[in-house]
Amino acid sequence: MLTDLADAGFLRTAAIPFLEAMVRGRLNVLVAGGTGTGKTTFARVLCRLVPSSERLVTIEDQAELHLWRELPDCVSLEGRPANIEGRGAIGITGLVHEALRMSPDRNVIGEVRGAAGLGGRVRDGGRVPVGADEGHRAPGAAARPRRRFRPLDSRS
Repeated sequence: MLTDLADAGFLRTAAIPFLEAMVRGRLNVLVAGGTGTGKTTFARVLCRLVPSSERLVTIEDQAELHLWRELPDCVSLEGRPANIEGRGAIGITGLVHEALRMSPDRNVIGEVRGAAGLGGRVRDGGRVPVGADEGHRAPGAAARPRRRFRPLDSRS
């Protein structure tokens, strides 16, 4: 849970009520950072705060969140590369489109590599509350995290 992350020094205890309110309020959340910084772990912890009465659809290139093991109404969609003949690829954009047809309360995109991952589908009415992404790959997403999140972190 979030308190475990705070105890480990991943986030400040003062940020916990804010993060819980974001999930309760159904706000979109972007989790960004470098390789090995705990993005997937953090996204998984935030998703555990989603009420059990809500249907969650996870969309990932490669399954890492594994929320279907823990949440009562969770569907996991996973992309796949093309076969040897160059056919059969399933990308994030197509999965987002299909997820919106599954009557989800929330969609979770596990990782976005470039802007093509969202393909405009989120703006068309889909809710994507949590995503884990390498910050340098999402245009402007984490270009200046200290400036964007200064109210949460007074160390800078």
